[in-house]
Amino acid sequence: MERKFQLQCESWGSTFDNLMSPYKQEKYYREHFNYTEPQEITIGKTCSLIDHGSERVASNKSHFIYYIQLNKTIKALFQKKTFRDLLESTQAPHDDDTLMDFEDGQLSKNHPIFKDKHNLRVVLYFDDVELCNPLGSKSGTHKLGLFYFTILNIPPMYRSKLPSIFLIAVAYTRDIKKFGIDTVLLPIVNDLNNLSSTGIEVEFDQSKQTIKGGLVAIVADTLAAHQILGLKEGVGFSRQKCRSCMCSFEDMNTKFSEDQFMLRDITTHEIQCQDISETSASTGINRRSVMLDVNDFDIFTGTPQDLMHILLEGCLPYTIREVLQHFIDLKVITLDQINESIQNFDYSYIDMPTKPSLLTKVHLIGSGKLRQSASQMWTLARLLPLFLYSHVNMNDPVWICFQTLLQINSCLFSTSITKQAVALLRLQIAHHLHQFKQCFPNKNIIPKQHYLLHIPSSILQLGPNVQYWTMRFEAKHGYFKKLANIANYKNVAKYMAVRHQKNFCMQLLEDDYLSNDVQHGPVSSVSQLLSDQILHKIPATRIENLMCTTWLTQNGQKYKKDCFVQVGNDNDLPIFGKIISILKSHNSYLFWVECYATCGIEESLNAYVVKSQHKFELANPENILYFEPQSVYVAAQCLVLPIKTNMH
Repeated sequence: MERKFQLQCESWGSTFDNLMSPYKQEKYYREHFNYTEPQEITIGKTCSLIDHGSERVASNKSHFIYYIQLNKTIKALFQKKTFRDLLESTQAPHDDDTLMDFEDGQLSKNHPIFKDKHNLRVVLYFDDVELCNPLGSKSGTHKLGLFYFTILNIPPMYRSKLPSIFLIAVAYTRDIKKFGIDTVLLPIVNDLNNLSSTGIEVEFDQSKQTIKGGLVAIVADTLAAHQILGLKEGVGFSRQKCRSCMCSFEDMNTKFSEDQFMLRDITTHEIQCQDISETSASTGINRRSVMLDVNDFDIFTGTPQDLMHILLEGCLPYTIREVLQHFIDLKVITLDQINESIQNFDYSYIDMPTKPSLLTKVHLIGSGKLRQSASQMWTLARLLPLFLYSHVNMNDPVWICFQTLLQINSCLFSTSITKQAVALLRLQIAHHLHQFKQCFPNKNIIPKQHYLLHIPSSILQLGPNVQYWTMRFEAKHGYFKKLANIANYKNVAKYMAVRHQKNFCMQLLEDDYLSNDVQHGPVSSVSQLLSDQILHKIPATRIENLMCTTWLTQNGQKYKKDCFVQVGNDNDLPIFGKIISILKSHNSYLFWVECYATCGIEESLNAYVVKSQHKFELANPENILYFEPQSVYVAAQCLVLPIKTNMH
């Protein structure tokens, strides 16, 4: 017996022989799982003097990027049935005049690669991330350039999940500046061209298939986008401030229509790149970008303006600061009263996490900034009319200028927009810029305001810009910032790439990878009153084990009692349902809602005015017309829903 036990223990010990070192672990991952190991690529060398005993000798140091091959990531993804099923899912039916995603844009219909709906649509993203305290002694030392990509064939609600954003390259920011960003982009360009021309052979269900695809867009903030395109990065001091057109500072402040500017195009750009040393100042071009070599990719059409940076971190804070200062100067409201409204407002559970920070005099004078995050600024902009409506004259031209910007904001963040609405959007943007110059003649139109002019054309080409914004990509940075607390800083770029790929390998082992994640709160039995109300409306298959729950999280949205959801339309105005109860039966859910009709839009508040219809119905969470729950507030003795996005 003792001998048997000893032999058994020895066999257990041998179980882990193949995992006794990091090298053996990664070898095991490659052989048994879909582990895509980062590839170390040399992008340059530097020579420096180092101490060698009593002498100083020259030493060559290699600099690397850590690259995850595009074809290997795609092959790993096609091993997952949940991923393949998502690629086969289709859009909700809609008319040809409505733009909801890339498939509805002109580029999808005219592009040689994207005419085939099965070909992959790739979106590339780039940004710099500071891992250490930006005010500390190591600031900049461990700053990394992170390159991600996602696939537009995945439906938008799943595309916004962080596991559907994939790492493609990591490099030190200082190396990118020293050796040029093209050294990092070159292997990406080669992989993209291979994907579009030869394709990638993937294997699943004991069959092989060649998958092709192409690059749809590069999304980034202005600095990163200009860096990739080879344009002047510091637009504040550049003569040409726009990547979409040839726009001078003088023209930017006097012309408010896109057709008044000469748009950039590939043919002219290639000619300008031939003589950069002579024309750089007048054209705003620093170098010829390697992205020009990507098959069937237009670097100007394919770099849409980002709504987070243009609106939430540009136009809105710039305009709100001037609006608040205007009304403070008129002495109709004080800064203390504004802060009191911000502090004491009865925020809903939806808006509470992004409650705006209090303002100071420094924020409103000179070149001060409001110091709000992008999500805080969005909340402040939507709720500011509720804060101020009892103090300010809603017919003041300054307030009307702000109203127009809010309407533009709501339109741009819509996930569905008609071509007619795009035409109206062009006029609204031009009108708003005229208003701004009339209301604030001593203030300049900043580049981010000018960029608004090019967004309507981008929507027609690529679909709604909100489908390309950087907010979710920047959320991906959180993974690396958390790792920074335990990272090995000897080579932090490699550490981050390897850890991310191991985490990605683990995610691919999950059966529900990229599937609909549903969570709910505590459950309780259905009250007799509620049971009597819904018994004749609920399907017989769901009556068994019917329970109530306090909250439901589905596709990243949290629904609770008393929040509003869109359950229908009436004459192009939304019909809302106020959630009375959340019902659970087995693994399915229903909302018991009180229906509210929209009486109209109160433009001075930029809000829907709603009124109860005193009728109740069941709503399936999977079938509600707009996925985000809505906040309702009381203003001017009415129930109002501040408009976040236009609903149809």
